[in-house]
This record gives sequence, structure tokens and C-alpha cells, in this order.
Amino acid sequence: MSAYPTVSLAWADNSSYHYAVISGQAAVTDDRAKIAGLWSDMDKAWWEDQTDPSIRLITVTPERGEIWDSPGRLVSAAKMLVAAVTGSTPDMGANAEVKL
Repeated sequence: MSAYPTVSLAWADNSSYHYAVISGQAAVTDDRAKIAGLWSDMDKAWWEDQTDPSIRLITVTPERGEIWDSPGRLVSAAKMLVAAVTGSTPDMGANAEVKL
């Protein structure tokens, strides 16, 4: 992580065609109090308990964010077809970028 600290985090809601990406700087930490505070029973799938010395946290400080809100597949296909026939550029939804 120290050699390549720039990371991207991506979320996708494919059923609604909504997407988000945040990029920033990441650091690996060994904050045992934070690990204990975040611990849940689901974590037992990977570790016996929160005192396992191999557990680490990745902290991301965001620098940029971007979202996409696209129309559904049928609407997108229709817009691309109309654009191909008319030679126009299709409106494929909203996009926004933010420096954080």
C-alpha cells in the first residue's frame, strides 16, 4: 500500500443503473480499538476474534468522486438506435464529478 497509495472505490446498483467512484489516498493501520469497535459476528468467517494480529484496517482519504445516473437498458438501446440513424449524440444520463 505504501508503494501505490492511490486507490479507487466503486459502487454499482446495476438494477437502477446508478454508479459511484471515489478515489483517494489509502493507508493501512493497526488501530486495535477501531478494529474492536467495528467487529461483528460476520467477521468470524475470516478471523476467530478481533484480537487476531493479522487484522488491519484500510483508511481512505477521498480526493475525487464521480457519479453516473443512466437510463435503463431499453431506453439506452433506443437512444443509441436513434442516434445511429440520425447521426446525433445520445443523452445517456447524468454524470457529475467532485473534488473532495
